Amino acid sequence: MLWPNATSMPFAYAIVRVGAFLAGATQAPLMAILMIFEMTLSYSVVLPLMLACVAAYFMARSVGKHSMYEVKPTAAAVVRASASFAEIERIFLEHPVRYVYVVDDVQRFPGANSLHEIKQHLIGRGAAPVSTAGGLMKRDFPVVLPDASLGNALQVFLTQGTERLPVVSSAGARHLLGVVSRSERLLQIQQLAS
Repeated sequence: MLWPNATSMPFAYAIVRVGAFLAGATQAPLMAILMIFEMTLSYSVVLPLMLACVAAYFMARSVGKHSMYEVKPTAAAVVRASASFAEIERIFLEHPVRYVYVVDDVQRFPGANSLHEIKQHLIGRGAAPVSTAGGLMKRDFPVVLPDASLGNALQVFLTQGTERLPVVSSAGARHLLGVVSRSERLLQIQQLAS
């Protein structure tokens, strides 16, 4: 009412609202600001967008410490070595992963099935017909030990180029204990630096 000409067009409020939501949900305000500005190229909303994104970030951090990117699937992408090819396909369809981990009858981790290899066999370019997960698995798949340092774990991630790696009990026994993700390790580094 005091400055009737100071109000913006309705689209500007929508842009700022979308940016604030994105910043709060991802807990990445700079990414939200840059993404919204790059999509709209609207200079008139930059300042309100920055203020709203930073406010949304701090509000989201006060409510919870995790962003939407840290949500993990409830079930692990693991199959037994005796699993059929159809079961491997089903696991890849249910989980957005590049590798499905293979375990034997006593939960030892002998290797992993690659989505790339599965696709090759589906289109008929695989080396030979395979009927089980154990027959198609990559045996020299890298692992992380539970007592590995943060730097060692990140080095394995860098050499492998994957988002997830299996955690095994020891180099000899190789019992599958769980899965560690690269984003979790990077988040730990960020928390240690701050």
